[in-house]
Amino acid sequence: MTEGKYFGWANFETFVVALWLDRDDPVGQYWHKEAVGIIQQIDSHDYQSTGLVPTKEKAMVSFAEDLKNAIHAKSPLQGPSLYRDLVRKALRNVNWNELTERLVANAARPPKCQAPLQAQKLPPAPKVRNDREPPAMSDAITRTAAKELVE
Repeated sequence: MTEGKYFGWANFETFVVALWLDRDDPVGQYWHKEAVGIIQQIDSHDYQSTGLVPTKEKAMVSFAEDLKNAIHAKSPLQGPSLYRDLVRKALRNVNWNELTERLVANAARPPKCQAPLQAQKLPPAPKVRNDREPPAMSDAITRTAAKELVE
């Protein structure tokens, strides 16, 4: 780990957001699709023919803003509180440009987000006999109760 880096990311906050965006869930799939859309937008012949070609830099800045705004909008912390202030401070430290650059760079590879595997039906677990357990008392109690009734 180099000075000022956290597992190759700008800082801890950026690293944590990257972990959440790289998960195999709908959130990771959504942002992967958005990154693919950015690549298509930049490479689109329609944009080039109309002169509306966004430069890569503009597209990346816009993508970073969209990501940042979406993360902030999903905050479950509403109203003033210590936790909200700490989370907002941490989110201000996130390097959104670094995140979007890596998202777009990885968008060319196939998404690793796949549908969950089907649950397999497992056979029932075998019963384990524990020799330290006392034998079942139901038969002994029934015989004792029967003797008392007869006598």
